[in-house]
Amino acid sequence: MSIQAHIHSLRPIIRYLAYIIAAIAVLHACPSYGFVSFGNGFGSKWGPDPNFGTGAVVTWGYMLDGTTADPDFRMDPDNFPDSTGVIGGSNITQLRNTIDGVHGTGAFDAAIQRAFDTWSDAADITFIGPETDLGLPFGSPGAIAPDIRVGAFTPDPALFFNNAGAIGYGPPGPFGEFPLSGDILFNINQTFDILTGTEDVTPIPFGTNDLEGLMLHELGHAAIGLGHPNWDGENPDQRVMYVGEFGNPSAPLCCQTINRELHADDIAGAVFTYGQRGDLDGDGFVGISDLNIVLTDWNQTVPPGNPLADPSGDGFVGIDDLNTVLGNWNAGTPPSTFSEANIPEPATAILLMGGLAGLKLRIEPPRGC
Repeated sequence: MSIQAHIHSLRPIIRYLAYIIAAIAVLHACPSYGFVSFGNGFGSKWGPDPNFGTGAVVTWGYMLDGTTADPDFRMDPDNFPDSTGVIGGSNITQLRNTIDGVHGTGAFDAAIQRAFDTWSDAADITFIGPETDLGLPFGSPGAIAPDIRVGAFTPDPALFFNNAGAIGYGPPGPFGEFPLSGDILFNINQTFDILTGTEDVTPIPFGTNDLEGLMLHELGHAAIGLGHPNWDGENPDQRVMYVGEFGNPSAPLCCQTINRELHADDIAGAVFTYGQRGDLDGDGFVGISDLNIVLTDWNQTVPPGNPLADPSGDGFVGIDDLNTVLGNWNAGTPPSTFSEANIPEPATAILLMGGLAGLKLRIEPPRGC
């Protein structure tokens, strides 16, 4: 994604550092910079269990065309208190037609689905959708179904969203903004495409957003609850969640090439939050005990969304669930040897409005602590 279209310029971040929703100071050791988690071990995730490392089944769908912002919603309450930040209603159909007109019918939906699948393959989070949206204004009380609502809006030209490719709001929890949690808003005035080329090599034209890569990044916020990590020495930095490092002139730019595959650090963040895909017993390792769980309930109907014996989330224990376990066989690390280096230590966290972080960003302490 280009610096201009993907809102990875410094200007919006500088502007919204002035607007701090909350600052939470916690004890920390020298942190790991591989990934940044909003909840840091508790909350800020989907699923009935707020403790990290537990799986979740998450519904998603497209906002109905014409869906508006709740009149009380303020995308930029600091600078423009009388503006919702968007003009008119959502128009996913327009964005879909633009992509499908170039790449063929179904191309838009397929790219969005691939982004969901990429995260689902990485950790124990199952996405069910697209489900029919109820049509409630985003940000309004009760606008919580599906869990993740995807819309496309015309931005207020005076606000930062005018320069953004998209915005994603984090999951519910201490760092979430329920009922905004999970909402993803595309800027319909931006240029989108499904580019062809080689991962981390083919450049993205300036002013263009790669639809699948952008959706993958926003889901990192909206579904996985990840923030933007600081630079960790790799150049170019190939992490999906990396957007550059504010205040560090040595850090490389981001989003210059096609990026639709998760980096090891992105995967580590997803596993930290939701656990290892296929690890049904929650011991951090996919092995014989997980296989036994599936075989014990084989060919049985279970409550829809049961993340244990039914990791596929379809309400039936069958071949899809078996493949989930076998496809991740021997993945993960037993709890006795799980390294603390894989866990992001807490730092001073600041919740703020602005930027592609979906109004969330962790300000990490300097190196060398």
